[in-house]
Amino acid sequence: MNKFLFGNEKEIGKNCYVWNSLAGLINASEAVVLSMVVTRITNLGDAGILTIAFAIGNLLMTIGKFGVRNYQVTDMDEKNKFADYFYLRIASVLIMLISSVGYVIYSVSFLGDSIKKAIVIFCFCSIYMIESIEDVFWGLYQRKGRLDVGGRIFSYRWIATMIIFSLMLFLTKNLMLASIAGFLATLLISTLLVWKSFPYFKSSFWNGDKHRVWSLTKQCVSLFLVSFLLFYITNSPKYALDQFMSDEVQACYGFIFMPVFVIELLNNFLYQPILVKISEEWNEGAIAAFKTRINRQLIIIILLTVICIIGAYFLGIPFLSLLYATDLKPYKLDLLILLVGGGMMAIVGFLSVIMTVMRQQKQLLYGYVIVAIVAYLVMGYMVKAFGMHGASVMFMLLISLLAFIFGIEVLYYCNKCKRQKDLQVERK
Repeated sequence: MNKFLFGNEKEIGKNCYVWNSLAGLINASEAVVLSMVVTRITNLGDAGILTIAFAIGNLLMTIGKFGVRNYQVTDMDEKNKFADYFYLRIASVLIMLISSVGYVIYSVSFLGDSIKKAIVIFCFCSIYMIESIEDVFWGLYQRKGRLDVGGRIFSYRWIATMIIFSLMLFLTKNLMLASIAGFLATLLISTLLVWKSFPYFKSSFWNGDKHRVWSLTKQCVSLFLVSFLLFYITNSPKYALDQFMSDEVQACYGFIFMPVFVIELLNNFLYQPILVKISEEWNEGAIAAFKTRINRQLIIIILLTVICIIGAYFLGIPFLSLLYATDLKPYKLDLLILLVGGGMMAIVGFLSVIMTVMRQQKQLLYGYVIVAIVAYLVMGYMVKAFGMHGASVMFMLLISLLAFIFGIEVLYYCNKCKRQKDLQVERK
């Protein structure tokens, strides 16, 4: 089991990149694979249910994770014990559980959803509850230089979950039973792997302090809010489609939206291994190196986006149509528009992390609140009036506005820090 979880300790650096990248690919493809399986075994309507289940699950997972992960990893002075992070995570997951139950009751009572749809959504919310708890351990492992262990656990769990979900769906042709089986697989595998890996890091559950936990909560509440609002903004087209369009249209939007997350998720797993170095440069006041590293990552995002758009123009629709056994030719323009938004979303995610490193995470909230209000007021009208086209264009515009706001904020605080440093040099 140790070899299974820790690999060859002489190759830790290499393993961190390999397993972190693999976890990123799996994270980017889990919805793709399961949607592909569902369309082939059952029908397009079930694929639409799965799409909204992923959307709701990911939104509520922001409650479970509470925006703490990057704060935990960049806690260079270790002001908080692991137990503090763990206790906060248990509390946030309990709130996520209550929210999940509340949503499925609301969806059945007021939105007219079927019991089947409600149970599928709750199962995926439960999978993401387990992932939220697992994530706090992954943060510890990364902080201790073993990001690869978290990557292994994540990869093993999701591979097993997808296999068991697919087998159950194939045997029963029942999406609800397959979702229940997927949840049970996630629960058992995550529990086993965390239980086996945690003692290696010699941390404790029992040395938490309620005052530190409360202080940590106050520090991270803005991170939670911006994370929640980001997921609300990015998924607002799906919520509007769920309200005004059919499950079949929801499924088609989900199919062409899948490549959007690939850019953001691949970028996320590319910068995670250098996150500690970025934090060190900022804490040491190495602003020139800090800005260079930011610019380098932004160039990577732009290149990834351009490559994806070119590939999608020539191969995207034929590939996605074949992948999901659905004719998606009417949605080629929507796919390209969404990919532009995907590049902007990767920039938004990266700049949010940079603001966290700067410990200016509270300043992110203003941009998210403004854009979330616009999404709430306008998205429903755009979908009702223009259908899929309205959803795609509005998504791209909303995310581009966020990227612009955060770019201005990062530049402002970099320049402010440089001015302060120059002033200190002059005084000496």
